[in-house]
Amino acid sequence: MEGHEQYIGQDIISVDSGLGRVVAVEKMNGTDSEFLVIEYMSDNSRAYYNIDGNRGFRPILSKSDFEKSLKEITEFDAKHDFKSKEERINYFKSEARVEDVNSLLKMLKLMLSFDDLSSAENLIVNRVQESLALELATIAQIDPEEAQDLILGKVK
Repeated sequence: MEGHEQYIGQDIISVDSGLGRVVAVEKMNGTDSEFLVIEYMSDNSRAYYNIDGNRGFRPILSKSDFEKSLKEITEFDAKHDFKSKEERINYFKSEARVEDVNSLLKMLKLMLSFDDLSSAENLIVNRVQESLALELATIAQIDPEEAQDLILGKVK
């Protein structure tokens, strides 16, 4: 586990699981791969993520970095042509796994520009909105509903 101790104690956010903290770096039995052990705050569950793999979570930003991202999103022109609704849904599913707040805010703004979202797309919108609002609420020490209103005010 040499070289990966810097992750221990890092607060993270996942679109799927919410707020968590890296509590350990471990090797799994029978493998040389190292895994980050994430403990999620909502239910004290643990998840293991290969250090070298696509993680599906991101470190929580500082308040100033998040605010900078919110300021930049107002200038983003949300336009994208999709050949089909299926292509659009698949695009949004893959983009929701991105580990970058700027990309998530852009995706959210793009999604909210469509007036014909399917139930699957609405689910993605809600999960992304909730994770961004939870992150902002945590770092700005405000109510999650207030954080969601701030975000929606910038992306709509």
